[in-house]
Amino acid sequence: SSMRTESASTMQQAEAAREAVKASEARLEASRTELARMEAAKQGAANKMKYGEAEVASLKREVAEQRKKSNLWLERVSLLTTESVSARQQLTEAQKVIDGQAQENKERLEAALSELAKMEAAKQSALEAARQREAEVKALRQQLSEQKQASNLWLNMASGLTTESAALKDNLRKSEETAEVE
Repeated sequence: SSMRTESASTMQQAEAAREAVKASEARLEASRTELARMEAAKQGAANKMKYGEAEVASLKREVAEQRKKSNLWLERVSLLTTESVSARQQLTEAQKVIDGQAQENKERLEAALSELAKMEAAKQSALEAARQREAEVKALRQQLSEQKQASNLWLNMASGLTTESAALKDNLRKSEETAEVE
C-alpha cells in the first residue's frame, strides 16, 4: 500500500515535471518570437537611419549649392550697386532671399540631424532589447535543460519503483503459494 502511494506520488511528480517542461518550452517559444520581432524592429531602425543619412548628405549638397549661388548673387549684385541705387535695393532683396534660403536649409539640416539622432537612439534601444531577449532565451534554455534532467530522473525513479513493486508482488504470490502447499 505504501509502495502504491509512493509510486502514485512519483508519477504525479513526474507529471508535474513534464508540465513544467512544457511551460518552459512555451515561454522559450514566446521569447524566440519576441526576439524575431525585435530583430525586425532593429532592421527597420537601421533602414530608417540609412535613409536619414542619405537625406542629410543630400541636404549638405543642397546647402553647398545654395552657398555657391549666394556667392554668385553677391558678386552680380555688387556690380549693380556700383552702378545705381536701385542695384543696392536689389542687393538687399537678394541677400534677404539668400539668407531665408540659407536659414531654411539650415533648419532642414538640423531637423534631419535630429531625426538621425532619434533613429540612432531607437536602433540602440532595439539592440539592447535584442540583447536582453537573447539573455532570457539562454536562461530559459538552461532552465528547460535542468527541468528535462529532473523529469528524466523522476521517470527513472518511477520505473525502478514499478519494477521493484512487480518483483515484490511476485515474491508475495510465491510465498502465499508455498504457504498453501504446506
